[in-house]
Amino acid sequence: MMVIDREDRMRTSIFRESILLSLIALLVSGCQFDPYTERYTSVRPESADLAGAYRLTRESEVLIRERRGSPVPSSRITIRPNGAITFRDVPDLMTDFFADSSGALLSGAGTWRIERRQSQWWALYVDLPEQRLWTEVLLIGDKSPYILHFTIGDPDAGDALQFERIAR
Repeated sequence: MMVIDREDRMRTSIFRESILLSLIALLVSGCQFDPYTERYTSVRPESADLAGAYRLTRESEVLIRERRGSPVPSSRITIRPNGAITFRDVPDLMTDFFADSSGALLSGAGTWRIERRQSQWWALYVDLPEQRLWTEVLLIGDKSPYILHFTIGDPDAGDALQFERIAR
C-alpha cells in the first residue's frame, strides 16, 4: 500500500493547476479577432457619400515611419461617385500578407465598387490595372465621412493604413 503524504498531494494539485492554466492561456491566445470589427460599416453607403479626397491618418503616418524608416509620402486617394478612383503615392504595405514593403509607392487610376463583405460589412473593391492591384478597402463608420481602411498583414494584428476624407 502506497502512502501519499500531504506534501505530495499539494505538488500534484499545483501541477494540475499549472497544466490547466497553461491550456487556458493557449486557448485564449488562439482566440484573436480583428480589433476594428465593431467599427466597420454595416450600413450600405451611397456613392456620393464616399466621394472626395482622402489622406493618411496621423496613426498611419506613425506606422509608416516605424515600418519603413523613411519619410511619410503625401499620399492621396480620390474617389469619384461614378466609380473612378485614383491613388497617388500610396505605400505598398497593404499589398503583402506578411506586411513586407518594398518601399514602392502606388499611383494610378482605376475603378471601385461597393460590395458586401462576410454578409456583415460594406467594403470597396478597387482595381488599379496599371499597378496590377486588386484590393479590398474596408470602410469605418456608419455615416459620412467614412475612413478607408487597408488591412496590413493578419487582420488580428490590428495593423492598417487608414485614410480620412479631407475634401469632397
